Amino acid sequence: MDYVYGDPRLPERFWNKVAVQENGCWLWTGAKCPLGYGKFRLSNPRKLVFPHVHAFQVLVGEVLPGLELDHLCRCPSCVNPGHLDPVTHQVNMQRSAPATKAHCANGHEYTPENTYMEGNKRHCRACRLKKIACLDCGTVLYAAGMARHRKRLHLAALI
Repeated sequence: MDYVYGDPRLPERFWNKVAVQENGCWLWTGAKCPLGYGKFRLSNPRKLVFPHVHAFQVLVGEVLPGLELDHLCRCPSCVNPGHLDPVTHQVNMQRSAPATKAHCANGHEYTPENTYMEGNKRHCRACRLKKIACLDCGTVLYAAGMARHRKRLHLAALI
């Protein structure tokens, strides 16, 4: 279903913080939280809400209990209800960027043979098996943690 930018069911001060993009996204230009999701203060009742959730509730309807809104466009600041899909948290996480990555940080492909799960996180077997020593300090680490180690301990010293 197509939704109309500027729909009068949302207040003008809401629309003043929205910029329409060529790809159909309605980008929130107002205040945002660190993860990129917008923040909007309602007048009555006076409370802070996510503008994408508010737009969906006003223009489409309530999000059913146990569901959350997934941004199909992968843009957390988009408030276009046509880009939002009410799904379970599990489905939302399966669609997320880390879940759809094909390779680990060191470039190894995530295949069934090269992947193991620890809790809900995927890990690369090749990185886990490969221990290497940091050239700067000699610390022996798994390859998977080496980039983080060097950035945190050695590159920070250069700044």
